[in-house]
Amino acid sequence: MNTDEIKRRVFVVAYYFPPMGLSGVQRTLKLVKYLHDFGWSSTILTITSKTYYAFDESFLTELAHRDVEIIRTNAIDPVKLFKNRKTIKLKNEWLRKILNRISQFFFIPDNKIFWKSSAVKAGLVELNKTEHQIIFSTAPPYTDHLVACELKRATGLPLVLDFRDSWLDNPYHFYWTPFHKTLHYHLERKVVKSANLIVTINRTIKEKLVARHRDVLSLGSVKVLTQGYDQEDFTKYAKPYKKTKGKMKWLYTGVFYEKNTPEPLYKALALLKISHPDIFAHIEFHMIGYVQQEFVNRTKIHQINDLFTYHDYQEHPVVIHWLSQADALWLSLGVGKGYESISTGKVYEYIGSGKPILALCPDNDVAKTLKPFPTARVINPGMIEEIRNSIVAMYTAWTKKGYPEKPDPLLQQLYERKFIASQLAKEFNMLARIAD
Repeated sequence: MNTDEIKRRVFVVAYYFPPMGLSGVQRTLKLVKYLHDFGWSSTILTITSKTYYAFDESFLTELAHRDVEIIRTNAIDPVKLFKNRKTIKLKNEWLRKILNRISQFFFIPDNKIFWKSSAVKAGLVELNKTEHQIIFSTAPPYTDHLVACELKRATGLPLVLDFRDSWLDNPYHFYWTPFHKTLHYHLERKVVKSANLIVTINRTIKEKLVARHRDVLSLGSVKVLTQGYDQEDFTKYAKPYKKTKGKMKWLYTGVFYEKNTPEPLYKALALLKISHPDIFAHIEFHMIGYVQQEFVNRTKIHQINDLFTYHDYQEHPVVIHWLSQADALWLSLGVGKGYESISTGKVYEYIGSGKPILALCPDNDVAKTLKPFPTARVINPGMIEEIRNSIVAMYTAWTKKGYPEKPDPLLQQLYERKFIASQLAKEFNMLARIAD
């Protein structure tokens, strides 16, 4: 669609936005990228970030030739303590967890709350200057939703809230006292009551929200728009897969934290080393992303460290290239209260790659998403022998002709970013007509 034909504009509140990297920015980036193709230009309210865990300059190039304006404001953020460094490494998991818990004691809903004042001020200036039809907020951080609520109260524009994670049930949240949890509940309720539409990445988050606020929400007022993959990324950056005669290459992309650990795989590989030394000698595992030293040390304890190669954080085009060349992919999700609501973004890029997937996860929305794909094996992380057996089966399949089996393209397309953006554009169109 030609930019001149676009008549509607959405105001997007997103603390995390490129050139910041990591998974939290991709959903917002891809939505505004493709909303343009369905008649919606965008204004992004975000921060000026000079220090962060990762930067990916390739992301912003995707918005070229699209009507997307970016407004950046300064924010008081704990990472500014590292102001002399552009990129900071993730702490070891124990220290990261301690610092996170301390932060959650003092800052509600999160440590981005100091951005709220400047964000609201900048947002009102822009909304008074340029006509917009919708306000869209994506979280975490949940401060984004508080900013959006203030903007709606001042302008009367329809408000759409996007939950990339659960708020009150988030397994990464630690509530020091019942009072802390009550404050979070009332803030969640405040934003939910202000919204004209709520969007979640999976059905579990939707159902928990509706159950908690059933007097103001219905299943119909909350829509599920999943995470996804961008086919254009694979078209531009992937290379034709060619099976090599060397070792079978397994790939993991992303980070580990809390109960999301590689430990179940490590235990299965230690078992494989004893039971199938011939297969153990013909596989290798690559990790793209920040891997804390304690997880590296665990491979040495299990005596499997020779299998692993670490590639640190890579820009997204490089990750896509790696996905296209890997023989198999694996992921590991935590088991415990709240983890049923986690739908990690890597799952959908794994789907887009068309590669065999070994998913170590509980019976959650990720499992439900992957089970229809015959190329995916979903195993509870506690089933160590079954994980070992799946590695054996997947290695055996890799040695045969016709590998890998191709997934159903129609099933894949359900998770394509452009399709998901088209569904959001339809919701925007209905709200804009109501507002008109």
